[in-house]
Amino acid sequence: MRLASRNIATRLALLAAFAFSVVSQEIPGNDDEVKRISNLVDQAWKEVKTAKGTTPGGASSDDSPGRKYSDILWQYHSNHPRTPAGSRAVVAALNLLVEVGDSDRAVAMSEQIQPDDPAWDRVIQILWRESERKSDYAQFIERAEAVLQAASERNVRTRVGIFLGQAYWKQNRLDLARAAFRQVVHEAPQSEDAEWAKGNIYEITSLNPGQPSPPFDTKTIDGDRISLPGLRGRIVLLKFWASW
Repeated sequence: MRLASRNIATRLALLAAFAFSVVSQEIPGNDDEVKRISNLVDQAWKEVKTAKGTTPGGASSDDSPGRKYSDILWQYHSNHPRTPAGSRAVVAALNLLVEVGDSDRAVAMSEQIQPDDPAWDRVIQILWRESERKSDYAQFIERAEAVLQAASERNVRTRVGIFLGQAYWKQNRLDLARAAFRQVVHEAPQSEDAEWAKGNIYEITSLNPGQPSPPFDTKTIDGDRISLPGLRGRIVLLKFWASW
C-alpha cells in the first residue's frame, strides 16, 4: 500500500513539474497545449478511479490523487487564464473536487475565476448542479448575473443565460426567467441554446399547471382528425411515449 501511494506521489510530482515548467511563458491557445492538459486530466480521472479501491480513505482522502491533481490543474489555470488549455484545466480541477466529495471547496474556488474568463461556459454547469443539489439558487444567481455583466463571448453569455433563467424559474420568478431566455434567443437565434430557451419560454407561458391546454389539430394513428376544440366538455387523458 505504501509503495502504491509512493508511486502515485512520484507521478504527481512529475506532473506538477510539467505544469509549472511553463509558468514564465505565455501559453498560446494551440491544440498541442490543450492536448497535453487533456492527457493530464485523463490521467487524473484514471488515478481517481483506481484510488477508490487502493488508497487509504479512497478517492476522497486528503492526500488522494483527485485533490492533488485538482491543485495542479487549478494552479495551471491561475498562471494561464483565458486560454483554451487553462479553461480545460480549471473545469477539470473543479469537477475533481466534486468527485471526491468537496463540492463546497469547488464552489468557493469558482469565486476566484474572473467573470470574463471563457471557462465560464462550462464552469457555470458545475455551479448549477451544486445549486440544484442544495435547492438553493441565491448564490448561483448572484454569480451568474456578475458573469453576464462582464462576459463578451457569445457562447459564454448564452450558456450562462440559460442556467440563470433556470434558476429564476426554480424560484418562480417567471418574468425574470422569460427575460433571461429571451436574451439568449436574441443573442444567438440559431444556436442550440436558443432552441432550449424557446422551449423553456413556451413551457412557462403555456404548460404550467392550471393553464389552459394549447390548441392542437392532428391525426390519430387510424387517420381520423382530432382537435382540442372537438373534445370540449369531455375528459381527456394524454399519454406521452417515445422510442429510440
